[in-house]
Amino acid sequence: MVSPRSIGDTFRLAGRLPHRTRSQRALSIRADFYGVLNLRKDATKAEVKTAYRKLARQYHPDICKDPDAKHKFEAITDAYEVLSDDVYRHQYNTYGLSGLGAQFAHYSQKWGQGPSKGRSAAAATPGADVETTVALSFQEAALGTDRIVYFSAKQICPDCEGSCARDGSAVEKCQVCRGFGEVLKSQNTKLGRTTMLGACPACGGRGITIAEWCVRCGGKGQACMQRGVKVKIPAGVDEASVLRLKGQGDAGQCGAPPGDVYLHFKVNAQDGLRRDGRNVYSTLSIPFTDAILGGQAHVQTLRGHSWLDIPAGTQHGAVLTLPQEGVQPLGAGPGSIRGSHYFTVAISIPKQVSQAEVEVLETLANLSMKRMGSRQRSTAGRQNRRSHSQDSPVRPAYSGYSE
Repeated sequence: MVSPRSIGDTFRLAGRLPHRTRSQRALSIRADFYGVLNLRKDATKAEVKTAYRKLARQYHPDICKDPDAKHKFEAITDAYEVLSDDVYRHQYNTYGLSGLGAQFAHYSQKWGQGPSKGRSAAAATPGADVETTVALSFQEAALGTDRIVYFSAKQICPDCEGSCARDGSAVEKCQVCRGFGEVLKSQNTKLGRTTMLGACPACGGRGITIAEWCVRCGGKGQACMQRGVKVKIPAGVDEASVLRLKGQGDAGQCGAPPGDVYLHFKVNAQDGLRRDGRNVYSTLSIPFTDAILGGQAHVQTLRGHSWLDIPAGTQHGAVLTLPQEGVQPLGAGPGSIRGSHYFTVAISIPKQVSQAEVEVLETLANLSMKRMGSRQRSTAGRQNRRSHSQDSPVRPAYSGYSE
């Protein structure tokens, strides 16, 4: 099961080599072949040949007992093969080791100076990313779920196993690029005529020619196939969430790593429920008697049924709360603080009542009227006295007699 962590979990730093600038790496690569033969960059062909013969005899595995003799001898041979050829030497002086194509990629691998998998660094193309949308119910998005996600991605062709050739077809080294997959191309620019490496037009950069292409993949070495991956979708996702399945996308070419799969979500609405972040909202209809007297309501939450206390005297439109019955934060653990479920009260008035209920309600209405009437008379008296005291002039204190 794939358990994505977060869209920010892209790579690990463990095991990375010390950082060097691009110019430092290029200078190091360009200097290697000359350094292997102990030569200056302006050494002549004769000096290259002399240095090679001397070092080859010194480090030949049959003569030298040094444990690293074999690797040193291979490096000496590689250096001589490049520096003794005018074309290769020019490309090496101009572009470094990357300008030589795939034939010398093994040298980079041995000395840790560049990519080595595939026919050339340019051909080793990482796989493309794949995006797909997963439909979830309201509760699946809020509580999390396990889901088999289906999507189409390019995989190594099962018929040709990436060789691009039909079974039994003849595969030969390209005669144009001599199996390198790259050729020198010249073009005119504003700075003059330049020469650079480019993919061989005869073989498309493969370095080989194939008599009959694979029928299934059309000679691409990859075929688009339907896949199903079991994914643990965490609680708290919404339509703004994006989850990454690392390494589940299109296969890379020439040994390059595969792409990723990015999951987007479509959350289906649920009648009577609305979500805003970690909180859930719904409407609760209660009888007017519960609103007056108070009580308990049996309510539906994300995790099942629960009881909600209704205080006496609850008004229409009041909001009652069940804490911890909302959604937990995305990526948080089981013990994290969840949101709340908020219920907006709607007082239900019956359309029809029985005769007995009518009598009880009339009695209640009379009691309410008497109470309200008494309260109104008391209030009116206070208002009249206050008005009289404000409108009348101030009279002197009682002197004990009257006129």
